[in-house]
Amino acid sequence: MHRPAKTNVATPTTRTYCYDQARPHALTATTTGSTCNGVPQQYTYDATGNTTRRVEAPGSTTSQTLAWTAEGNLGRVTEGTTARTTSTTRKATS
Repeated sequence: MHRPAKTNVATPTTRTYCYDQARPHALTATTTGSTCNGVPQQYTYDATGNTTRRVEAPGSTTSQTLAWTAEGNLGRVTEGTTARTTSTTRKATS
């Protein structure tokens, strides 16, 4: 079966990625502007580098809070007032 090629006819969006100067691998925000000056922080991290909060979209007031277990696994995601608990299983190795 032959399928016609799909063409993206939308206008491409260029994003600028903003990073923390003290932690150069920690993304703090994205913007469609050409500079990060004045862009509010959209991602926050704990001391070990786990993401602890992220906004839904630039300029949004809705965010997710992420809680991590002592083992470094994602334990809970809270969006607004709704909390979802995630579980991880480890396969025993012999």
